[in-house]
Amino acid sequence: MESLDPSVLRVVVFSGDELISLGTGVVVGRGDGGVYVATNYHVIANGSANGIRVLAPARRSAGGEDEDGRPAVIEREAEYRRSDTGRSKDIAILFVPGLDRPPVIVLDGALNRDAEVRALGYPYTDLALWRRVQSRPWITNGRVSALERESINSGGSAVDQIAHTADLNSGMSGGPLVDHCGRLVGLNTAVLEGANGANIAIGVADVRRLARELGAQIETDGGACGVEPIAATVAPVSADTPTKTRKGGGFPGWALFAGISALGLLALGGGLVIFLRRRGHRAGGAQPCPSGLLFVGVGDAVRDQQRAIGRAELEAGAELGRQPGFGSDSTSRRHAIVKWIGQGFVVRDVGSMNGTTVNGRDIRGMGDQPIVEGDFITLGDRYATFRIQAL
Repeated sequence: MESLDPSVLRVVVFSGDELISLGTGVVVGRGDGGVYVATNYHVIANGSANGIRVLAPARRSAGGEDEDGRPAVIEREAEYRRSDTGRSKDIAILFVPGLDRPPVIVLDGALNRDAEVRALGYPYTDLALWRRVQSRPWITNGRVSALERESINSGGSAVDQIAHTADLNSGMSGGPLVDHCGRLVGLNTAVLEGANGANIAIGVADVRRLARELGAQIETDGGACGVEPIAATVAPVSADTPTKTRKGGGFPGWALFAGISALGLLALGGGLVIFLRRRGHRAGGAQPCPSGLLFVGVGDAVRDQQRAIGRAELEAGAELGRQPGFGSDSTSRRHAIVKWIGQGFVVRDVGSMNGTTVNGRDIRGMGDQPIVEGDFITLGDRYATFRIQAL
């Protein structure tokens, strides 16, 4: 799936000189010398005339970077294309003249329950903070939980609703929900309090119809979406590295190591070590998920817990239920996920406040990032690191 970053914009709303709302929008079409951007009506509802703006990172090819190497942010005034139908469905279509951003492909077909989806958007409701730390949209993964058609607001019109488990944060309202082929399937709209992680997106059918009525030229696709290819490969075992064997031949194994740096050890008084062992499989083609034992050790205390890693997924954060966590203000409760896909491990930041890095590169908003032997991942400023290496 090609990067959707250029199509996801920060929506900023003013009433006079007062900043009153921050949200996210997605480019859904072109026309009239500009682009059409879809967002939620509640994001822009209280803005004054000429008080709606969109912000987007400048293209790196244009050489626009700030002093920290992040893409410079460009700003454009946006025009709200008024629609009573859109307002009653919590959909707003903005027109941004002179902006050159690629529209997303819009789904023109059915979305299945339990389909894999991704939510994109710009968290934070503090504009100054966002300008300092966030130049790319965050990406969170989840699945469709339910599909309904009812009103979003009291007295509003019925609209297709998608309940899903991809994490949302304040500021992501109006951002895109896409399938694993990158097609727009909905606009993220609400977080359901006390619903065990269920969030709501408005289905794309109403967005598509309204944008076309208001003049947008939209590209759609209704075909089947196959399994998403992910560029992750297993690092080869060096010739002088012994491999564990069992009957039927030798197989390479893997371990997932997590530890605390010297500074973190001083702060915590102990290291966190996580080992993920898998029984080997022959190289070539997609490999089954790892299975085996997950060992967690904190300092000198080691706790062995036998579990099947059915989805080969390991979550790291400040607290992991009854599992030992990092216990640091810089580490979010849910910070990062490491998992096995196809032939290798990947890591994904899940909306942490202080970021996750791979070999010094911030991966917030970048989705699943392949990691191989010798790669290091840090969580916040606690200097916890993971390492993948061959056994």
